[in-house]
Amino acid sequence: RSGRKMRHQLRLQTRLQNALLRHYNINSQYKPHLIRDYWEPVIGLEIHAQISSISKLFSRVGTRYGAPPNTQVGIFESAHPGTLPVLNKRCVEAGIKTALAFGATVNKISLFDRKHYFYPDLPGTCGS
Repeated sequence: RSGRKMRHQLRLQTRLQNALLRHYNINSQYKPHLIRDYWEPVIGLEIHAQISSISKLFSRVGTRYGAPPNTQVGIFESAHPGTLPVLNKRCVEAGIKTALAFGATVNKISLFDRKHYFYPDLPGTCGS
C-alpha cells in the first residue's frame, strides 16, 4: 500500500518538475528513475540531553553553572599525556534509566574513543 502511495507521489513530483522545467524554458526532462523510485525514506532523530550531575561525564571536576571561566578544568580536560578518564557512574545510571523509560535498547557494552585535537601553537603537539 505504501509503495503505491510513494509511486503516486513520485509521479506527481515528476509532473511538477517537468512543468517547472517547461516554465523556465529548460530543454531537459526530469527522470524519476535516477531517484530510485523504490527507496523508502527513513527519518531518525538525534536528541541531546544534559544529565544533572555535580561532576562531568569523564572527570571528577565540577560542573557548576555560571562558574568563572577556566575554573572547572582538570588535568584530564587539559589532555595531559597519560591521563585517563574516570567515568561518572551516576551519569551512566541516569542515561540507562532514561533509555529504558523511552523503551530504547541499551547495549551491554559501550565503547568511547578519546578525541585529540592538535594545534600548532600548543606545546608538545606536532607543530612545536
